[in-house]
Amino acid sequence: MKPKFSRSKLAHYVASSNKPEAELAREVAAFLIDAGKTAELDSLMRDVSDIRARENGVVELTARSAFPLDTDTKAQIERVAKGQYPGSTSVIIHEVRDETAVGGVRIELSNADLDLTIRSKLHKLREAIA
Repeated sequence: MKPKFSRSKLAHYVASSNKPEAELAREVAAFLIDAGKTAELDSLMRDVSDIRARENGVVELTARSAFPLDTDTKAQIERVAKGQYPGSTSVIIHEVRDETAVGGVRIELSNADLDLTIRSKLHKLREAIA
């Protein structure tokens, strides 16, 4: 019999767990496999990130850019994140190189995406004049 699945309860469990990351990851993976809900992993992790931001004040985000982020850009990204989560106390930025961005940055939070890449702006311009 498959275990009953509540993504919300599982997300709260993961967000509040003090277990070592590797142990927690194995436990969650085994549960998702048993429940037949492996497709829920991305949604689960977005929920966990959102809970940690709202309840613990720790905002994690991904910043995709063609080039390394400078100090000013990181500070601007932190302001954006703290605007989304006003009670936040810290911001963790995971930098990802994306050469297709050409320039600018795409910010991916658990609850929103902000695409400020040159590629995105060019695409919008192309749509506007087409």
